[in-house]
Amino acid sequence: MKYAPILAFDEREQKWHAIGVIAANRYGVVQIKVHKADRLVSSTPAYHGMEEHYNTEFADGEVTFYDREAGASSSHIVRLKTDDPQFIEKYREQLETARKFVRIGEVETLNSENITEHITRLLDEVRTSAAQRMPVAGG
Repeated sequence: MKYAPILAFDEREQKWHAIGVIAANRYGVVQIKVHKADRLVSSTPAYHGMEEHYNTEFADGEVTFYDREAGASSSHIVRLKTDDPQFIEKYREQLETARKFVRIGEVETLNSENITEHITRLLDEVRTSAAQRMPVAGG
């Protein structure tokens, strides 16, 4: 499976902060887990509810975005299928392109396909690993 930290921009500290983890296996199962006790998560309703919201969307096999090209007056829908082997990488790219305040960090691989068995440990791992740095301007 592949996994990566979910990063949120901390306005107070002016840096990106790991608030959760996203994991995807080769069977199209994608799941996120958010650290509910985190200061940013508990103080931001959108972050607090994202685990339930996105896990429901992922269970349907896809996630959708509205994409607007630079200078365009309208947008179009982009659908990412969870069974795409590059799902996390493509999802990461969409979040960066949209300049969201939530991003996906560096993608890593774990030699297992059982997300449920590992996701809590992966959440702890991404939260305690070396701080991920992204440019302040990306916030």
